[in-house]
Amino acid sequence: MVDAGRPQQQLTWALVAAVLGSWCLAAVAALLGVAPAQAPQARALPTSQGPVVLVGIPGLTWDLIDESTPTLQGLADTGGSAALVVRGPDEVTCAADAWLTMGAGSRTDLEPLGCDLEADAPWGARGGPEPDLAELTGPVEAEGGCVATYGLTASADAAGRPVLDTERTGLLSRPTLDPGCELHLVASIALLEGDRSGRLAETDAALADLIADAPPGTTLLVSGMGHTAGRADAQVLLVSGQGGAGAAPGEAGQDASRAIARTSGSEGPDPEQGPAGQDTSEATLLTSGSTRQSGLVQLVDLTPTLLSLTGIPPEDDLPGDPVEAVTDPTPAAPSDSAAELAEGISLAKSLAPWVLGALAVVLLPALVVAGLLDRSARSRQRVSTGRRRRSLLGFVATTVMAAPAAAFLAGVLPWWQAGQPWPALVLTILVMAVAIVGVARLTARGHASPLLPPAVVATVTLVVLGVDTLWSSRLGLVSVLGLQPVTAGRFYGQGNVGFGIVLGALLVLLAAVLSWLPRRGAALAVALLGGGTLVLGAAPAAGADFGSVPATAVVTGLVLLAALGVRWTWRSLLLVAGAAAALAVLAMVLDWLRGPEQRTHLGAFVQAVLDGEALGIVTRKLDQSLGILVSYPLSWLAVVVLAGLAWVVVRRPAWAERLWREPGVAPVASAGVVGMAVAWLLNDSGIAAVALCLTILLAAGIALWASTTTVGRGPGRAEATGGPGD
Repeated sequence: MVDAGRPQQQLTWALVAAVLGSWCLAAVAALLGVAPAQAPQARALPTSQGPVVLVGIPGLTWDLIDESTPTLQGLADTGGSAALVVRGPDEVTCAADAWLTMGAGSRTDLEPLGCDLEADAPWGARGGPEPDLAELTGPVEAEGGCVATYGLTASADAAGRPVLDTERTGLLSRPTLDPGCELHLVASIALLEGDRSGRLAETDAALADLIADAPPGTTLLVSGMGHTAGRADAQVLLVSGQGGAGAAPGEAGQDASRAIARTSGSEGPDPEQGPAGQDTSEATLLTSGSTRQSGLVQLVDLTPTLLSLTGIPPEDDLPGDPVEAVTDPTPAAPSDSAAELAEGISLAKSLAPWVLGALAVVLLPALVVAGLLDRSARSRQRVSTGRRRRSLLGFVATTVMAAPAAAFLAGVLPWWQAGQPWPALVLTILVMAVAIVGVARLTARGHASPLLPPAVVATVTLVVLGVDTLWSSRLGLVSVLGLQPVTAGRFYGQGNVGFGIVLGALLVLLAAVLSWLPRRGAALAVALLGGGTLVLGAAPAAGADFGSVPATAVVTGLVLLAALGVRWTWRSLLLVAGAAAALAVLAMVLDWLRGPEQRTHLGAFVQAVLDGEALGIVTRKLDQSLGILVSYPLSWLAVVVLAGLAWVVVRRPAWAERLWREPGVAPVASAGVVGMAVAWLLNDSGIAAVALCLTILLAAGIALWASTTTVGRGPGRAEATGGPGD
């Protein structure tokens, strides 16, 4: 450690306090209910007083619902609304696989229909022409009831291939509901992207007729049931009747209006009350325990929801959770909120390659040009002793470092509503990244260390991603570097990409801490930052991310050894590894003790160990982690760069000598290589965490290298001093 002077030490503690203070304030605000938190307050949908009807419409996205579809619009305006993630075994899920997934209660793909037209296997697992609905039919039949299906029978087309017979026996055939069954599954024809043809109008009219003929007390669910646009878009889920219903607007929806009012109980039992006395007629957003997000539900939630509505408790081993009605906070127009969320998360997924590619096209050439100009300026600078040096390359590199945080901050603005969303998003990210760099430059004014601007950017990054994680990850939902919920990989907390960004920013800030604080102060700051990051990643109400715990613990332990002046030996490294493993086990056990209804990924793994299923989970995650290298060959670039960084850290080539002038950089870089390797091994898509962490570290390293001034009067007579930074 070196004594950087009292002003530098005070600034270092200010950066540490900004990170930890923002996280603590965000957590308190969430606990007090003045900020969004994971798992919004919600109530269970009451048991239906009549039959439960699910209408599945492939391709039903929120942009198709407006005044031209009065029945759907009426349900959206007066019932429960949500963006539905239609994820089966594949990201793009055809109608057949969606029905199979809903019937099985988990992502299922028998590949006989839709997605694989050449397959000739029977649709149902029992060899029948209908899907396997065992998770629904079994419990219902055990209670003496039955499940009726309409339009789910497979028949051969002109080429002899199996297809769904939705037009002749599904929704458009105006089927009569079997009065002896409690649960009805009605299949509709598929709608195409932006469909304004007669198919959409006919579907809406057929839905109105179905509602008009429904018995009193009916609970109606209208759901998207498969992708038809060739990409994974969020679709529509509407719940009407016990979950809330009202009148469809317009003369064309008058018949539907009367029927919808009847299903809510205005003709029959108490018009405004459910069985438990709740007011169930208001429009509301929907949520589920599996997503923990207001206005967001996934396909596997429909199975336990249908069972719950029919009065049958679903099995605990189902991956989904019953849909619930959000009670607080509820926006003025719930359906509009659900539609915006669906559009935002869908575009964040589909536009991610284009946006990230555009940023690369802008920033990477800018780095090259800035590097050439910087080299030219250095060659002309004969004597630079005592002069402050501002590096264009350092500025561009710091902008690259700020881009991940800016990609999250962009979600503050509804960029998805722009006429051209992807240029609007690219511009927003660039402007916000430059603004973050501006804050860093203002903070660094008057300070000599070139590490200060990257440290400030790292601080801003930790504040933004940490607060968002504590506040239900709403920015992460619509960020191109966020959770990507339409793939159903994660809906809340901290994803692998987010963790990679946090880990990279933490490492940069720890390098500043080691460089500028005396030994005891540095050790305290490292412990506080590392401990706070570990809690942020592991806490059920925050990150709920198992893979982040060991990696964060290893990095913190290694840097803490450096702060205390303890040499890295095999004994000390084994001690750090053991402590990291113990912390990971402790986090998982504590989460498991919260009970099955409250557990996150951490506690679920403990239960899998007790059930003897842990090996399968570990094998699957390893297969996914290594499979990414095959499916996405570009991911090998992260492997090569990580290996290159390890070589630079170990061999210390002469051209990299400027990087080690800040005493905290070398030990943190070594810890970073180890931490990234751990993150890669323990996460199913850990290479994504490695890639983002490397982006942060390389950008910070370039900024540090470029802003460090070499002084002297000629070759062989140079000595180093720290430049003032950007």
